[in-house]
Amino acid sequence: MDQFTILSMQNAAINARKKKHKEDFHLFDKSSVLKWDDKKLADWQSDYHTDDPQWIFAEHEWKRRAGISTRRIAIAAIVVSVLSLIVAALGYFHSLNGDSTPAPLKSPAQSGKQSQSPTPSSK
Repeated sequence: MDQFTILSMQNAAINARKKKHKEDFHLFDKSSVLKWDDKKLADWQSDYHTDDPQWIFAEHEWKRRAGISTRRIAIAAIVVSVLSLIVAALGYFHSLNGDSTPAPLKSPAQSGKQSQSPTPSSK
């Protein structure tokens, strides 16, 4: 066999594989991929080449899952921010009502002088 014959046989095998994968992809239930865990999706994707429709479909599924995860993190961050804003506002308005006035802070020098002062005796 010459080199041209070998190359044409390889191309024919590649084209047959692509045709079979394309036909299999049309018969495949694409909604079932949504229910698969990451391990099963990775195993299924590894059976195909990067130019096969199955591999491309799996790649889009990975991107969709990453987007969902990113959105969940963003929503959680927004919720925490809103809750902290509410707590801060409640604390601010609570102090305006005069319900509780914090005691003034004493400097270390003042607290030392106070402890040295004589204690009142009871008679």
